[in-house]
Amino acid sequence: MSTVLTIKELKVALANKEPRIVIRGKLAKQLKPLTKLNKQSASNIPTSQGALVASFTLSGIGTAVAITLIVTIGIVSIVAMLKNYNMVLRSGDSELVLEKK
Repeated sequence: MSTVLTIKELKVALANKEPRIVIRGKLAKQLKPLTKLNKQSASNIPTSQGALVASFTLSGIGTAVAITLIVTIGIVSIVAMLKNYNMVLRSGDSELVLEKK
């Protein structure tokens, strides 16, 4: 299990294919909208920026939020999270747990 507080730590944990990643604090709150997209099947996750923004918007996530997440976290990290992990929001919105599918 890996506990992360920053984007850099999250990218390292994803690259290491950690079986369980606990995201805490401000980063967990920033990633909260991804829990709406996580319900899609892995084969339906778009891998281009435009398609990902459209997918966010169709899931009820605003375009501005989608673009901010893509710019801040990066499309590769977002796609890795959505395809490889189940997301569970805990402790209100201050902890996001990613568990390997």
